[in-house]
Amino acid sequence: MKSLRHDNNSYKDSLLKVAYLCPENSSHSSRLLDAISERGVECWVFSNERYSFYKWNHGMEFPHLDVDSTPQRQADPSGKIPRYNQILPRLKSWAYTRSPVILSLGLRFHYWLKNVKLRRELKNLRPHVLHALEISGNGIEAFLSGFNPYVLSAWGSDIRRIDDTQNFRSRVLKRSLLNATRVTGSSQNLIEECSKHGVKEDRLFMVGMPGIKVANYQSAVRDDSLLKDLGVAADRPAIFSPRAMSSLYRIHIIVEAFDKIVSKMEACQLILMRYNANPEYEQMIYQSVHDKGISDKVVIVDALPNAAMKNLYQAANVVVSIPETDGMPQTIFEAFASCRLVVASDLKTYDGILDHGVTGLRVSGTDSSHLSDTIIDVLNSPNKYQHIISEAESRVKSHGDLEREMNKMCEMYHSIMLPQR
Repeated sequence: MKSLRHDNNSYKDSLLKVAYLCPENSSHSSRLLDAISERGVECWVFSNERYSFYKWNHGMEFPHLDVDSTPQRQADPSGKIPRYNQILPRLKSWAYTRSPVILSLGLRFHYWLKNVKLRRELKNLRPHVLHALEISGNGIEAFLSGFNPYVLSAWGSDIRRIDDTQNFRSRVLKRSLLNATRVTGSSQNLIEECSKHGVKEDRLFMVGMPGIKVANYQSAVRDDSLLKDLGVAADRPAIFSPRAMSSLYRIHIIVEAFDKIVSKMEACQLILMRYNANPEYEQMIYQSVHDKGISDKVVIVDALPNAAMKNLYQAANVVVSIPETDGMPQTIFEAFASCRLVVASDLKTYDGILDHGVTGLRVSGTDSSHLSDTIIDVLNSPNKYQHIISEAESRVKSHGDLEREMNKMCEMYHSIMLPQR
């Protein structure tokens, strides 16, 4: 495979230029790009719809996209959106249910077709570094592009499911890891997972992805008028789930647990978020809340700017997050910074970040009774858990502060380039 290495002599005379392959419906991506661009790095993002790079300007935001929808953006005036990009999801779904062989061939064709365009774009853009956020899809494309140097960032479930994926995909994923200039993870556990797949120690780099501005959460003053507009009662105990309304985050288990909680603590309220909602799953949640007769105690809030989200953390007595899998625990960091106790799934991803009895409480994500009993104990005995809240506040400062972690990220970019100057 022919390498597309940047001419590193230009690095001495220009701003660092980094090209990103990243999920375009993720607030994590936009937060990282904002922070990196603030540090004088020229950031370019590859659009999966336009199949071309566009420059990231500070303050830009990706739109919140529905889980099952295709992004509706204006087509690139320089070229039409490829027709294959519109029908690919349907073809993949059809092939998966009928023949693994057809699926394998389809994946190879898809990556080859996209790679032709990506290689051409990289050749024209000539970035200093290519950075793929999330290994499973973007990591494969970074490797197949032949560009060097490139960085891969493990988000969590992507690195854990390598051996469970289709054979062709699994083989290429492992090769993309082994050939990366650096592989990053946001916790020691993720770093160890990458190491298991053969990544050498000198190529591993631990950095929060992207972290949060801790000071902003700690200095936040609750806006009771905003809470009132949202339907949140500031004078009642509140349980807050900041995750998207998707089955991945087991919102139905949280509703079941809350039904048990209000049978013993009638004043409680549950705050759920509605962004990135799967329509069928959302309808199921609304129906469940109605059938249980707790509609007057459940508040469902649409997507809010980060500045407004702080108020929901401030209103909460407990923050609950019980996903099936997780990567970068940004919502957990936000709760830590807001000095709120977190009850979360017992996931290996959280090791070193949310440790049971140290910085939070971990429960079975499928057992609503266990979840409800844990939350009731927290609400009845808040002082019992004060030491956990204090330790969690220290943990977010050492592992999840955006300013600190993004400085480390930029130092990593420069360290990649300096030996080649």
